[in-house]
Amino acid sequence: MNEAHVHRSTLLCERLGRAAESTITAEDVAAAFFHRDGYLKKIGSDSEVIVYISKAGAGTEDVARQLAFALRTADTGSRNP
Repeated sequence: MNEAHVHRSTLLCERLGRAAESTITAEDVAAAFFHRDGYLKKIGSDSEVIVYISKAGAGTEDVARQLAFALRTADTGSRNP
């Protein structure tokens, strides 16, 4: 996690409790997505959310599957209504 690879990496590290320069995991992406101050902050908890994973292709299928699994299993209880 650094500015070369993550927009606002310092903020992301703080929110996830991770060290700078850590390797980003699928679970990190899911945690950032569902964080109470994350991407869904202004989306009602009763809203249906659909995630589209783009640019997955030859050689990246496993990473896309890991991300999809992490997103499906992430705790969404902290979303703001």
